[in-house]
Amino acid sequence: MRRRWKVVGGKGSGGLLVREGPELSAKALLQRLATGAVVEEREILSVRGCDRLQFLKLLGPGPKAGWVSVVANGSQLMEPLPPPRPQEEDMSRWLEETRYQEVASVRLILAADCATVGEAVSASLQGRPCRIGPDACPGTGQLAWRDKGEQTGLPLPLPMSEQWREKAFATTDFSEATVWDGSVGNSSMSFSLGLRPLFDKELCEWDAAHHQLNITVFGKVSTNDWYKRNLKPRNYMTSRIEVWEQACAHPAKDFFLEVSSDLIREVVTAAVGVRGYRDLAERFQAQSVYCTCCLRPSGEGRTELLRQLWGGTAVIEASPGPRPAGRPDFDNDPVALMASQILYMLDIETRVWASIQGFPLVDIWRGIRRPFQWAVFSAMSSAASHIFALGSAADSTVEVSELETSLVDELEHILPGHRNATGKKQGQFTEGSVDVLSFAQLLDRVCRRADRTVDIFREFVDLGSGRGHAVLTAHALFPFRKCTGYEIDLEAREAGNIAARAYTQRGIVLRARSSSHPLKMFEASDFLRDLRWLSASLVFVNGVTWPNEMIVKVSKLALDLKPGAIIMLVARRFPADDLNVLEHFDVRGDACFLSFTDKKAVQVWVYQRRHTRSSSNPAD
Repeated sequence: MRRRWKVVGGKGSGGLLVREGPELSAKALLQRLATGAVVEEREILSVRGCDRLQFLKLLGPGPKAGWVSVVANGSQLMEPLPPPRPQEEDMSRWLEETRYQEVASVRLILAADCATVGEAVSASLQGRPCRIGPDACPGTGQLAWRDKGEQTGLPLPLPMSEQWREKAFATTDFSEATVWDGSVGNSSMSFSLGLRPLFDKELCEWDAAHHQLNITVFGKVSTNDWYKRNLKPRNYMTSRIEVWEQACAHPAKDFFLEVSSDLIREVVTAAVGVRGYRDLAERFQAQSVYCTCCLRPSGEGRTELLRQLWGGTAVIEASPGPRPAGRPDFDNDPVALMASQILYMLDIETRVWASIQGFPLVDIWRGIRRPFQWAVFSAMSSAASHIFALGSAADSTVEVSELETSLVDELEHILPGHRNATGKKQGQFTEGSVDVLSFAQLLDRVCRRADRTVDIFREFVDLGSGRGHAVLTAHALFPFRKCTGYEIDLEAREAGNIAARAYTQRGIVLRARSSSHPLKMFEASDFLRDLRWLSASLVFVNGVTWPNEMIVKVSKLALDLKPGAIIMLVARRFPADDLNVLEHFDVRGDACFLSFTDKKAVQVWVYQRRHTRSSSNPAD
């Protein structure tokens, strides 16, 4: 493994001067390499008695690559980082290889102009944060909080929209009632990560000389038993946020943030002891976390707001977790608890900030790039808690559905619901059909919000199409140029073909929006071997009773979907221990009714194949 270095000089000049070549006369780059940045050594040359380092940037603001001096005028500019210990290399080499990469992210699609959102972000990161008042978000129903005089921590996004209130039931203790009565809150361990809206008595100071925010917010120590035993009582939390804005084409904006808090140091020291803290401090930033705030136009007056949490700090790297699934042992791993809450707060504060600013949320995606148990738990728990909220299964106030539902009743007449197994299907392959109207609304949300650069109506595929409910619904109500159902069971496939013939004979097909041939939609094929479905733009998987190994196989095959393609899984998730899958998919929650759920909506996990992106830090 190549040696890594940290920038320790250049504090008074905005970072180190970077040149294109090793010679001191080589052309200088416009952008400097910021103090605190971490780089990987490519080559060291001695030029006129000066050690010149060729680098590839791993973390922090600055050019992706170039040449810098290790020492200048007797001052140390670059310091080598300690190499990984032998036991670390034996335990898990990928931990070291991916240390300075993205750990997790939340990506919001906002119905607002990118320049307008960019101005608001710049203001918040330069000491002019938005404030929470009695008139915040009037009439939107997006947020709830207790009496303002008693509020601790941020408001929470409401877990269920009016759209779902009467027809779905949340399966979690996190409900609107518990938000309003204060029995569920997020005050614990809650400090600002840059975009946190502030209550009137909360403080924010901007140090322009050092591009630094100093923020004090109301907060209490967690109710976790370990925290109550080992941390001092407090009613507020402080954070220092160093802000670097990177040059990029207007109206896009990129900000890199280093957030330091005395609470991080207190937790880590209490967990590993003073000596352990000193050891960690030699290898990581011990009382900080790295995160980003990036904005990009997303077409048709929309903006993508991306927040990323990065590795390379003690609180992030110290607790990867023994396995990526299940609930972490927070009672015995307080550092993991803090990391989980930091990721949760990055998610929540960004959503609350957008709501207070009046930017309607259209879509929200979460990404997990490294299989840390606390990161998987935090991101997926947050997504599951808000399945029925805005950005997931609920429409924002600015979304306009063009779904034509006049054919729904006719489709339901030829596609009767069946609760039991059909043909030879039993046990793990028992059939369950989608509710036509509910599935149509799910498809409408997914297609309406799809990446504008993606041809979402290229092809719809149902893996294990059963009696054909999903395929015929997609064919009738959406302009897919091709609709295909893969079904290996003979009797189930024949039931689908019978329904397709009735669909044609009754003339419903004449009003269908799809141009796909209605009598060639169902194929006798094993989709684990016949991989033609990988050309689809939208794939549906009703694999509620599938064995885990099938879900794993589908997830690996889905890596070959085209960027921007969508794959939807009913009540099942892709595995969280596959680095390749984590790297290449973002996920959000949605919901749909099925024939066997007694009118209780079932979670649908919507995965989007990511566009090819560099794994390097975005602050380039």
